Amino acid sequence: MFKNILRVTISNIINFGATFLVGFILPLVLSVEGYGYFREYSLYLSFVFLFNFGFNDGIYIKYGGKELENIDKLKVRQEHSFILLFQIFVFLVLLILSTFLQNSVLFMFSFVVYFLSVVNYHNNFFQAIGNFKVFSDSNIWRSLFYIIFLLLGIFVFKTKNYQVYIWINVLSYLAHLVFYEYYFRKSVGKNTLRFDKEILQLFKLGIFILIANMSMTFVGNIGAWVVNYGFDIKTFAQYSFQSSILNIIILVANAVGMVFYNVLAKSREDYEKIRLLKIASMILAMILSIGIFFLKPIISIFFVDYRESIQILTMTFLALPYIIVSKILISNLYKTLRSERKYFIDALFFAILSFIFTAVIFLIFKNIYFIALSTTICYLIWYLYSVLIEFKELKPDLKEIVLITSHFVVFGLLNLINNWVGLIFYMFYLLIIIFMYKDDIFKFIKLSK
Repeated sequence: MFKNILRVTISNIINFGATFLVGFILPLVLSVEGYGYFREYSLYLSFVFLFNFGFNDGIYIKYGGKELENIDKLKVRQEHSFILLFQIFVFLVLLILSTFLQNSVLFMFSFVVYFLSVVNYHNNFFQAIGNFKVFSDSNIWRSLFYIIFLLLGIFVFKTKNYQVYIWINVLSYLAHLVFYEYYFRKSVGKNTLRFDKEILQLFKLGIFILIANMSMTFVGNIGAWVVNYGFDIKTFAQYSFQSSILNIIILVANAVGMVFYNVLAKSREDYEKIRLLKIASMILAMILSIGIFFLKPIISIFFVDYRESIQILTMTFLALPYIIVSKILISNLYKTLRSERKYFIDALFFAILSFIFTAVIFLIFKNIYFIALSTTICYLIWYLYSVLIEFKELKPDLKEIVLITSHFVVFGLLNLINNWVGLIFYMFYLLIIIFMYKDDIFKFIKLSK
């Protein structure tokens, strides 16, 4: 398992190069307005998965925990052929709509919807069957392609046109798709145009997971949507800058979360392993939170135009333990231990309440810092609901309550004092936490081998 986590982590680290260029270098190249428009495109990009209408999520659930040798390859080829044709139809509809509206962003978006939707089919399939080597290699290929052309655009052609960087993003997903298609045909076989009615059941199976995942993505992006609606493009750029930095930190969590769905699908209701995973996820998040003490001086010195984002970033980092536990554990528990409908209902209800709460905060304060804080509160509530009500087996003991409370207080207070003094005290705090949980950490490592 650690080998798979390492593979995905390495691919995410390479992907970090592209994320770094977009999050750190691109703001220096583009105007604040231009970067704001690029981030607006990125915000739309986060909802591309809607356009498969649950098919890819059905694939993820259907094949979770299975091996390639033990599945019907003819059915896999039929499903693959179907998604290729279905996404062509979606692409043509969006292309016609963009032409009618004369919207260049929608025109570019129509292409990325096709490429990325089929890529996500492959992502879900290979993750579900546990082939993380192919998944990682394909992501490395796409990241290298993206990085090379970003560097050419930034340092060779020195273009300041944000649309060029959007097109580079689109083409990187085309390169990603070509890699996957080559490997798929090599390992599974050529496409077939013979379909059966069972394929349509994948929409029924996946639509609830799709909407649930969409709801959770929406919660993470509520602040950005509200700021985009209620403030000018420069303020939106400030808020989006901190979001892009936070996403870099979450890359590590995504690597672990991808592997653990496959693990949980094979060993359902092993609550001791699940409890240890929860603790490990919390401690991982707290270790990653140390990054804020290095990011603050970097932003202050090299990204002067984005200094306002520091306070926002600090507030969102408070939510990091709950965000990571949600991504690594809670979402996967819903997919393996609860029905798709239950996950759908809970996630949708949570998204609606989060939106109402954030909207009320916006109407009362009209302040981006309070909007960022509202997101942190939403994730904390989701965590508490999950471990106290939905998965009572994961109810925190006194030791964990102390961990959660102390981190919230210590991290918040240390970010109010001198940055380097705060760093020293926070490192000392982490050593205490690791010592307190050393037995659980060793057990988790042993169980994960």
